Amino acid sequence: MKFLRKLPCIAVILLLASCAPPNIPLQPLPTLKKAVAPAPPAIEKKNVHISYPKKGIDSTALEENTTVKGGFKVPLNSRVVISVPVEQQEVNSRSKEDTPENADNLFQTAENFSQAEQEIEKSLLRKGFTVLDRSKFEAELRNRRTEDRWVKTTKAKEEEIKALEEQRDAKRITREEYVEKLQDVESKYTVFEKNGTRAAGDRELVDIGELIRAAERGNVQADFILQVNRFEVGQISDKRVYLPDNKLMKGIIDSDLKILKTLEAENKATITKPGYFGYLNAKLIEVKTGSIVWVGEHRVESSDATDIFVDLSINKVPSNVAAVNKVASDYNRKLAELVDRAKKEARTVGYVNYDIKVRNSAKVRYDAIFNELSSMSPYNLSYPQWQYVYEISAPKVSPAFPSANELRDRRRDAEKTGNYNSFLALKDYAIEHQNGLAKTVSKQLISTIPATEY
Repeated sequence: MKFLRKLPCIAVILLLASCAPPNIPLQPLPTLKKAVAPAPPAIEKKNVHISYPKKGIDSTALEENTTVKGGFKVPLNSRVVISVPVEQQEVNSRSKEDTPENADNLFQTAENFSQAEQEIEKSLLRKGFTVLDRSKFEAELRNRRTEDRWVKTTKAKEEEIKALEEQRDAKRITREEYVEKLQDVESKYTVFEKNGTRAAGDRELVDIGELIRAAERGNVQADFILQVNRFEVGQISDKRVYLPDNKLMKGIIDSDLKILKTLEAENKATITKPGYFGYLNAKLIEVKTGSIVWVGEHRVESSDATDIFVDLSINKVPSNVAAVNKVASDYNRKLAELVDRAKKEARTVGYVNYDIKVRNSAKVRYDAIFNELSSMSPYNLSYPQWQYVYEISAPKVSPAFPSANELRDRRRDAEKTGNYNSFLALKDYAIEHQNGLAKTVSKQLISTIPATEY
């Protein structure tokens, strides 16, 4: 009886069950990992140290720039006095002050000549000369100003000397003939007058005849006069050096021509070789005969006496990191979009209130997304090959010799701050180097004077 009473309920349940929407099964989405872009290669760093060794003495050029009277050799213990040009004496008197306020005159040659003269004296001593005190010689010259007067027709004299030089250079006369003819020209254009007067500092002071008279009289009694015609220390004009011509640099460039293209595109392929020069022109006069027995000139530059170095860094850097990362990011973006679409279609399929046709259409789209996701793999991605660019630092040249303009700028900065340490250190560095050039050019030129062996 109880069973019969439950039959209507069972019938209702069965009826309702037969009318419920059907369950549409879906395949679970595959588990996929995100793509991770390969790490870029490490930056390849190369520090390049290029050296330009000092050239040393150019013996051939030095020989070509000196002329010696045939068969002349300095006798042992010959007495010699150094005669400094009036121009140099004036520079010495003008440049005694050496203060930061006087920095614009840093490249006067007074201090440098002092160093040069010391080296000349030592070189003369090595040649067997007895070097006399210049102060006595100059005192004798000053005394002669009130006794004698020498007048020079310098324009005509210079023209004859120029003609002699042209004959010598064209090898129409020998070096020995040139020296003797030069002596004749020196004596031809001077006239001696008694009881003349001359103001101190007149440029006749450099006349050879007057020098000879001063050297052979009084307390001097010299056998020879070393007449310094010209001495100069200064900054060399810009010399451009093409770095790719260097053997070391050429080997680096040959490994990848992009390095050369980068150097040239960034104006880093050429440097200015820094430095100064020292120049000395002198002649040796035999007091007894008035003959010029030796004439020479010589020039030494920083690159002759100092090693020059250039330092720069060359970094090989991956240039397409963004393009490589984009492959992974595009994959991950597509993966996220497909998963979001699949979840949306799954919700539609599972929503029983939707028409069965709508749900079935959603299932078709879900299955298509499922198939696409199943075919995807982060391990099958194709990344572009790594490409590179070169980052090259500006070449650093050392020693970094300062220019006159740079020193003036440093001085002005020091005046503003009151701190002169940096300026004075740079100034001393430049002067020390110039003093070294003064010594070098003097030593090398005086070494060409032939001397009797000990």
